[in-house]
Amino acid sequence: MFDRQEFKRLAKAQLKGHWTTPVLITLVTGIVLSIVIIPMALYYSAYEEVYNYQQAYENIENASLIPLIIFPIVILGIGVFVIAEAKYYLVFTARQGNAPFSVFLESFNLWWRGFRACLWYSLWTYLWSLLFVIPGIVKALAYSQTFFIVAENPHISVRKAMRLSIAMTKGYKGDLFVLGLSFIGWALLSTLTLYIGYLWLTPYINVTQVNAYRFLKQSAFDRGVLKPEDFGTSGFIGNV
Repeated sequence: MFDRQEFKRLAKAQLKGHWTTPVLITLVTGIVLSIVIIPMALYYSAYEEVYNYQQAYENIENASLIPLIIFPIVILGIGVFVIAEAKYYLVFTARQGNAPFSVFLESFNLWWRGFRACLWYSLWTYLWSLLFVIPGIVKALAYSQTFFIVAENPHISVRKAMRLSIAMTKGYKGDLFVLGLSFIGWALLSTLTLYIGYLWLTPYINVTQVNAYRFLKQSAFDRGVLKPEDFGTSGFIGNV
């Protein structure tokens, strides 16, 4: 049974007495990603100030190149930190909270896999969202375990990790959606603290998501949807 309350209760227990490093990781990640994302936001804000179609036409050649340059940088920045956090929290939960900051730093050697995972995840989610918002959300949930799989199994390709994620989340996408919604109240409160509350909320969410990931993986084995061998080098699961 997908018990989100149990996942959250367990996350609180796992974090108790071990908040310092997760909070530091959240702070570092937030600062660096802000440095990466803010320039892109400023660019689009400035671009919207083009006052007439003639100006837009005159600038379109140069302007169209800028997103092509910025997009890979943003994807790389996000992917590197997402995969590093995924690896850290997998280790954090496995060691009962005894995971030093060095584990997070060492996880940056997965930067290329993080970039590819973020690129494929963003691409497929975007393509499905072109049909309508709901298909995009459904696919985002279906691919939601990709980063954990990639971080935990360095021999598994990103495309295969996405296929495994689809198999693991089959029948549980609604539960994952509700799990995400269950943090909205805390997110609103954290916003009222000028986002300082996110330093504690983000680790809480991440550890809860890892607990959900472990459940989904074991459930897939129990239901016969996947086998342990599927996480080996020869496993193959359908198409993305």
